[in-house]
Amino acid sequence: MNTLDQIATDLERLHQRHAAEFAALAERHAAEHAAVAARLRAALQNDAIGTDPPSDLITPGVAVQMSGLSRATVHRLCTENQLNPFGGGFAVWDAARNRYQISRSRFQRFIELRTANET
Repeated sequence: MNTLDQIATDLERLHQRHAAEFAALAERHAAEHAAVAARLRAALQNDAIGTDPPSDLITPGVAVQMSGLSRATVHRLCTENQLNPFGGGFAVWDAARNRYQISRSRFQRFIELRTANET
């Protein structure tokens, strides 16, 4: 057997040895991707609000008490997470009262996710 044949044989053995590992890795990656996609779909479904405003609105003061965050932090989070027609956010600006109104359930879910992501 010449050198090129030996190299080709070695490459074939290497490929056979790692083919199963690559297949398992690809399968695991596909499963993880499917799980993340399912969680995203569920979160989008849970957050869908359509045209109806939330019925569980609270004031920023209550949100501060609930979360233990500072008033400034709650205000910043409200500014960054206003309700939108696509189902995201938790805060609605109330121009008549010159403050945000906050969906209790959405804010609580946001804080839980934020806390989980910090750990």
